[in-house]
Amino acid sequence: MARKKTQKKTLKTNYAPVIQKLGQVTTESVFKHTGRHWDEWVVILDKAGARLLTHKEIAAILSSKFKLPAWWQFCVALGYQYHAGLKSPGVNAKGLYTVGLSKTLPVSNRKLWRWMTSDVGQSVWIRPLAPFEIKKGAQFEVDGGIFGEVRTFKTDERMRLTWQDTEWLKPTILEIMIHKRPGEKSVLGISHAGIKDSRDKEMLKEMWRSRLIEINEALVARF
Repeated sequence: MARKKTQKKTLKTNYAPVIQKLGQVTTESVFKHTGRHWDEWVVILDKAGARLLTHKEIAAILSSKFKLPAWWQFCVALGYQYHAGLKSPGVNAKGLYTVGLSKTLPVSNRKLWRWMTSDVGQSVWIRPLAPFEIKKGAQFEVDGGIFGEVRTFKTDERMRLTWQDTEWLKPTILEIMIHKRPGEKSVLGISHAGIKDSRDKEMLKEMWRSRLIEINEALVARF
């Protein structure tokens, strides 16, 4: 039995994937978090007929059959769509932009959720004019003429909110996804989709990148 385990490890060590990166996600990262390289996911999803499916339908397969958490459903589905030519990085079929960022944080998913939904946590990551309860239909306002509403949430895992500048015709969609990791760690993923203007995309990308850094610093100081 011991010899079989050694052989399996050697095969993994010597494996040289062809696809090194899709979007912003390397094959090392996708393997670390899902147990499969990009090469493997492409073959699996091709066999599942994913070239004819929407992003949501691909994510559903990754959820039901492979039990991937929400953030990695999003990443794998999006990476596959880039590879298959169904999407261009950062742009959907309607020409709208998406910003996607993530960071590993030094707290469990439960602690992270409690902190992010607290008044103190909200003041760091979303900065509302007044604290609000994370529940369906809850509305909030952010300095600068930004309004939003909680659409859906699942405690300790994810929340989906609208995010609308008063100058925009339609709201964008902000998704916060928390992935449990071993040893009192978690991955916080931020996806901001439906952005019409490339300048707004770059502004939001830089804003959320900075917020992830501030979140990490606050958690290190707090816990």
